[in-house]
Amino acid sequence: MHHSQYGVLNLYRLSTLSGLFVKEFATTDVEWLRCIVGFMDKRFKVLSNEYLGYDVIIGKIADDDTSRTINAYMAGAYGPINSAVAVNMAVRMLMPERLKNQLVFKSVVSLSRIKFMRSEEIWL
Repeated sequence: MHHSQYGVLNLYRLSTLSGLFVKEFATTDVEWLRCIVGFMDKRFKVLSNEYLGYDVIIGKIADDDTSRTINAYMAGAYGPINSAVAVNMAVRMLMPERLKNQLVFKSVVSLSRIKFMRSEEIWL
């Protein structure tokens, strides 16, 4: 018996970011890595505290494709967390030029700016 696999793609429309408190990371760097690590693992929460007040955070995506490198960084595989050597190694291994951007909506007001349009099944 053959089982097809599919995912669901939800499409939204963003009206505007005007008037929202937005943090945008231009690239993967030490600041971006500190933010990601702080939100991924409660042991490092202090690293992300400065980003708690933002409505929206924009930056390179941190997903299943990047988790191996980020987890190795958090485990100290590249050196002590926040050390220049460890950060530089992690960022180089992430190949930031290949990463897509993502938007993280962190507040009720920011979520009110997006409108669900439709869903599509994507067959794998």
